[in-house]
Amino acid sequence: MAVQSTVDAEIGKHVPYGFVQSPVMATLALEKSALGSFLTNQTPKQITVSAFVDDISFSSNDEAALQDYGTRLDESADTAGFPFAQDKTVVCEKSVEVFNCALENQGLEITQDRLAKFLTQLETANELGRESIIRYVNEINPEQADELASSFRG
Repeated sequence: MAVQSTVDAEIGKHVPYGFVQSPVMATLALEKSALGSFLTNQTPKQITVSAFVDDISFSSNDEAALQDYGTRLDESADTAGFPFAQDKTVVCEKSVEVFNCALENQGLEITQDRLAKFLTQLETANELGRESIIRYVNEINPEQADELASSFRG
């Protein structure tokens, strides 16, 4: 499955964004890498980690532990051949954007850019597709789901 799930590019084979199996392949690649091993075996109990495709989020109430973990995670990513984009790396902030969402303590909402894309998708989606988009947004932020549904209805 792995070889059939890649495409050739100038930089070599890669898993294309948007293919149904891409998240699974990205997860397997991460899990089998030095970075995945670090996430599995070197994450302290006071750190909570979430990962989806190429986004990794970690949080804690212990700022010193976050700083230390962020440094070690960055080193592990370099070792694994998955260097982090420094312009997208955020450590020890009160809020972050990850997984197309804005996260903060006791707050979660979909970014405005992603909501705009959902609105565009609603215009061309069939009924099942529209229901899926609204349901997804509702799981993250019911207020935004109501706004999106209202915007689409006109």
